[in-house]
Amino acid sequence: MTEVVIDPGAPAGAEAGANCDEIAGAMQARSFLSELVETAFDASASAAVFYDFTVDAEPESEGNSVEGTLAYSLSWRGVTEISGAGAYLVNINLAVDDITDPGTPVPVASVVIHEQDSGTGVDEGSLPGTLSLILVRGHSYRVTASLATLAVTESSVDPVSAVADYLSDVGTSADPAGAWVDMLAVQVGFDLADLAAQVEANTMAIESNTLALAEVAEATEANTEAISGLTTFVALLAEEVAAIKQALEDLGDEVANHTHTYLTGKGRGHNNTVATTGTPDGDDGGDPTPEPVARGRSGKFKR
Repeated sequence: MTEVVIDPGAPAGAEAGANCDEIAGAMQARSFLSELVETAFDASASAAVFYDFTVDAEPESEGNSVEGTLAYSLSWRGVTEISGAGAYLVNINLAVDDITDPGTPVPVASVVIHEQDSGTGVDEGSLPGTLSLILVRGHSYRVTASLATLAVTESSVDPVSAVADYLSDVGTSADPAGAWVDMLAVQVGFDLADLAAQVEANTMAIESNTLALAEVAEATEANTEAISGLTTFVALLAEEVAAIKQALEDLGDEVANHTHTYLTGKGRGHNNTVATTGTPDGDDGGDPTPEPVARGRSGKFKR
């Protein structure tokens, strides 16, 4: 954004009619009617000052529309009076025109700074503000501040007075009268074409990011499902490991308590001696205790 500061004390030109004047950015005008009239009269006066500026352009940007803002501050002081069948009107306006073609100025924007049509006495005040503009790069513009006064009397047999004096000194202190441009500054924004291109680029970037986010969300969902499946697999595997561990523990108990009955081979025939093994953790590791088999009546082993 660039700023064009306009010197209020150095207008590019001025316009003033009868009963009017302009001095370094001040506009002065007076409309005065005060008499015994038998017919209607009106008296008008106006003065204006104007300031010119051009919006810079590069070869590739000339003709592009840009947003702009005119910052301003104007003040005024005058004397008004009305009596009988009289009336007056005071207008202070600010206008911006495209003067690229001097023969055909194009209105851009305008604002009423001050307007008064009633009351008697000193009228003074000031108004700062801003005015939105649509400008074109490479074009020239004129800011015009104007003061207009009008006094009107109707036909009457009674005294009539209508005064709108923004030219003569005001009051006993001889304060100057008129309207003044205190400050003007134009801020030139970004090209609308560039902004549109930037908006389009941002929109495309947002769409691309949205698509990427959707892909990330989809991948996240797939990963979540995979993690869920892996969690289920790990749980099943843990159950299987627990079952194997239990089976090993059971097998260990069975081995620890295992015994076996066998024949010692010390008898004859069917009267062999039976013995039972001890547990694998037996305390003496010696021969198993033989278990006698049944004997006959003779006390001898049966054959």
